[in-house]
Amino acid sequence: MLVACALRELLRACLRRKNHGLAVTAILLVIIIVVLTSQILTTKRLHRHGRLALEGQPALTLATTFSDNPQRFQVHSQTVYNWAALRPQLRPVLFAGNLSSSLALLAKRHGWEVQFIQDADQQGMPYINSLFKLIQEQYDSHFYGYSNGDMLFGSSLTETLYSVQRETHVKHEHFLFIAQRTSVNYKDMLKMDSQFWRPDRVQEYACTMGRPDPPTTIDFFITTPYGIPWDTLPQLVIGKTCFDNYIIMIALYLFVGTVDVTGTVHNMHMTGGGKSMTHSDNHLLDQGANQRIINQFGHVSFELGSVANCKYLTRKTERGIELGKFLDWKIPPGFQRLQVNAKEMMVSTV
Repeated sequence: MLVACALRELLRACLRRKNHGLAVTAILLVIIIVVLTSQILTTKRLHRHGRLALEGQPALTLATTFSDNPQRFQVHSQTVYNWAALRPQLRPVLFAGNLSSSLALLAKRHGWEVQFIQDADQQGMPYINSLFKLIQEQYDSHFYGYSNGDMLFGSSLTETLYSVQRETHVKHEHFLFIAQRTSVNYKDMLKMDSQFWRPDRVQEYACTMGRPDPPTTIDFFITTPYGIPWDTLPQLVIGKTCFDNYIIMIALYLFVGTVDVTGTVHNMHMTGGGKSMTHSDNHLLDQGANQRIINQFGHVSFELGSVANCKYLTRKTERGIELGKFLDWKIPPGFQRLQVNAKEMMVSTV
């Protein structure tokens, strides 16, 4: 880390003196050091457990945050019930600014881990970098993820991860799993079925009642251990736009295997109808904070961070859920231009 910091200072000095050749060399050295460190940490972790597939270890540690808005209590409570029902294969973790809030206490009663938000912006919203680093350091699982607090999942989530676990380990490649979300009006669902949150019913209703959203609306993502070098990314705020699209773009740049799990993971995104209970009415100030930080290094085409650009997919076959590769996959159009800016984007702004 000290070497990386020294190289970062060298980079800044080079940019001030407009020595672009040496600056590019410094950037590449920083990236190489971070990637090698990530591989070493993963190897140490595997040695500590003896093997990745540790018996009894959860498939997934999944973190989220909840809004303090009382109008969202009903939505978030459905999430608490749903994720709790997926234990012990899924370990749910709530990051909260108030450990005595109604939702934090509800989560604790249902077996959730509850962590105090330690690193946040002025509105108390956590940074995705710090969140991932903490759950990777404190909890053992095959995969680590973040999801918005209004997402429900079927048991197909953990089934998919267990199924592809061996393949991801054998390939010696880091992976990022994402999916196209399916939206429902939670008020209509509650009128129809007060326990629509149950994983088996989520699997049914996602197919019969859900409405697919655009492929750039990514409300959850999951990585292999240390799959993303979080220390090298700008500090991006959860709950504000574009941080998820940017992470997909970084994964593409670093040749992390991006996997579309839409075909095997049933999910439901709860809204209140129209734009109610979405980003449009979450009352967070400065929604463009992430975009502004990222675009300091040049304009970014966020639409590249899309499910449509995944290299792999999961699918059901006679042998079960398998990981497959899109035969015609290639780097998305316009990505070459992104790579020019990405070398600078990989350097933390902090």
